Amino acid sequence: MSKILVIEDENMIQKFLREISEEKIVTESNIKTKLLQYDDIILNTGSYEVFKNEEKIELTTKEYQILKLFMTNLNIVFSKNDLLEKIWTYDFTGDDQVIYTHIKNIRKKLGDNVIKNVRGIGYKI
Repeated sequence: MSKILVIEDENMIQKFLREISEEKIVTESNIKTKLLQYDDIILNTGSYEVFKNEEKIELTTKEYQILKLFMTNLNIVFSKNDLLEKIWTYDFTGDDQVIYTHIKNIRKKLGDNVIKNVRGIGYKI
């Protein structure tokens, strides 16, 4: 079952991050960090990091933005146009294949079953 885990307690966030990373984490008390979880993927909105099975995964800025959009809107289907409007936020004049390329790259890094294709409509988690 898929779920979103939102943690706003700084102590719990620090404890979790220490468990999955040996790096020291420094946060300011006025910064709210949320950890979003979908299956074995965790997205940290404060540090812009993504982990799969506790291993840090490097994503480009657009890949991160697409994944975050899906993880904050579970089971919502987004068309290519929806993604262009929400992620690029300007009049995109290029080829919409850029969406397919980013989805393909996210699947390569996180697994083929993470982002699902809803045939003829769009994509969802």
